[in-house]
Amino acid sequence: MSPLLLLLAFAVAALSAAAESQPPAAEPLRQLDLPCPEQATLSGGAQVWLLQRPSSPLVRLEVLLLEDPQPLSRRQVLERWLAAALLDKGTREQGPSQIDARLDRLGARWDAGRSPLGTWLRVEAPATELDGLLELAADLLLRPRFPRRAAHSTIRRWRRSQALASSSPGRLLQRAELRAVYGEDHPLARLPIAVDYRRLGPRHLRRTHRRLLEQAGAVILLSGDTRIEPALAALERTLGTLGAPGRPAHLPAPEAPAKGPELVLVDDPGSRLVRVTISLPVPMASQEDHATAALLTQVLGGSATGRLDRRLRDDAGLVYGASAALQAWPGHARLRLQTRLHLAQAPQGLALLEEQLSGLTSEPGQPGAITAAELASARARLLFDAAADLDTLRATAGRQRELAWRGLGPSVGQAQLDALASLDLQALQRAAAALDPSQATWIVVGDRERLEPALERSGLAPTRLWSGQRAAEGPRQDR
Repeated sequence: MSPLLLLLAFAVAALSAAAESQPPAAEPLRQLDLPCPEQATLSGGAQVWLLQRPSSPLVRLEVLLLEDPQPLSRRQVLERWLAAALLDKGTREQGPSQIDARLDRLGARWDAGRSPLGTWLRVEAPATELDGLLELAADLLLRPRFPRRAAHSTIRRWRRSQALASSSPGRLLQRAELRAVYGEDHPLARLPIAVDYRRLGPRHLRRTHRRLLEQAGAVILLSGDTRIEPALAALERTLGTLGAPGRPAHLPAPEAPAKGPELVLVDDPGSRLVRVTISLPVPMASQEDHATAALLTQVLGGSATGRLDRRLRDDAGLVYGASAALQAWPGHARLRLQTRLHLAQAPQGLALLEEQLSGLTSEPGQPGAITAAELASARARLLFDAAADLDTLRATAGRQRELAWRGLGPSVGQAQLDALASLDLQALQRAAAALDPSQATWIVVGDRERLEPALERSGLAPTRLWSGQRAAEGPRQDR
């Protein structure tokens, strides 16, 4: 080979190696446009969000009765949860078996329940059965009967479930988290306790439900293959008396721990597993805050490539999986980390969790700071999730429901997505550095006799010790 050709070959090889060592240029993000519902107001004042999905063979109705959270006694909490659970147990004209027969004829699915923000009802049926679906929903919501036998049967079932909660580590962890983070008087921690129920009959429940209809505002979400004008006319005919939403609900943020992070140890005698939840406040005052919190959640544990899985599972081999989730409420939001550890490895696993939480707050340029690759991966995952939700009516309606519960408008989802696509690495790093791990609350469920000494030796001494019954049912005076 001539010297010139040899020189050219070396040059080409050098250029190829240099090109391979450089990360590929980031492609511009594709714009994702979320469908925005049409808005209307019924004569009684209820807001309607109507989302047309011509490709869907189904129609889905969701009615949210939004309440302004207020201090409630244990009895009042029980009455509200029970009234929501019994909405399908008969109307003034029809009993439960007749209601079931109507659902079967419509080919419909029905569900109702309660959250700290109010009562909800959901019905889904073929799009050709819209009128029958709305008439059924109106009967169940506006003319419920609340039979005494069904009420007492439901409460007895709750009591059995309550008794099992202290022996179910997963449920124990969930209840302990709410009580540890929010205290006993916060709306999010006022769980229904099935006490003093024998005097609770149809009259009490009808009065409770009537007050709810009078005082709560309604948001009606209707999604599916339906035309706007006929759908609004049918809604007016069946649900037009529902009232207007008042001011948006507000759930105040809990007080931060006074002396650094809290660690609540809940005793689960004999268990070989340790279940852990870490709850940390995150800002949620703007669309950029929401985008930042969502990205931080993904970086930590939103997928198998998150830091928690890489460090605790892949590197240390301590867990099967670890997750992170964003909990957004009207007025505040929290970042929640969860995992399970073997008892013997719990101190090491908890230390690694603390390390990951502290590392996330590293200043730009310091070890542990979020990288451009992590931002790109987290953003791609969130955009994929948003696009995947467009494939199903249920997921699309779920995104709208989340906005309605938080007192936000239907167009806010697009604004959040736009903020997610435009947030840069420096803004995300600054937001991560502003987090304060000393405001975290740790809830650890495990065998106290074996776990507490190991925690103290590792410098993670519990600040509160609870029995399983205390975590499941609250303080003794509330039981």
